Amino acid sequence: MGQHHFVAKIEVAPAYDPDELTDDDLDMDHLEQIADLIAATGSTGDDELSESEPRQFKYELCVNCAHQYLKAPLGPARPGARLKYSQN
Repeated sequence: MGQHHFVAKIEVAPAYDPDELTDDDLDMDHLEQIADLIAATGSTGDDELSESEPRQFKYELCVNCAHQYLKAPLGPARPGARLKYSQN
């Protein structure tokens, strides 16, 4: 791949509002919570993340596609319009 290319990394995660921090949050054993989540996932074989877990995406883009993406990272503003990316 001698041509320049770009990488777009996107992370979608629940927003955290520190104003909602309570004494109960500080008293909670987070390591125990993590261990419980790992144990539950291992026992069910369910590798799906819940919608409250962060999701990460990585896309490799050619130069032209990177320029299009930068113009409208969330897609076109017009309903029903589509961006045309190359098939590479």
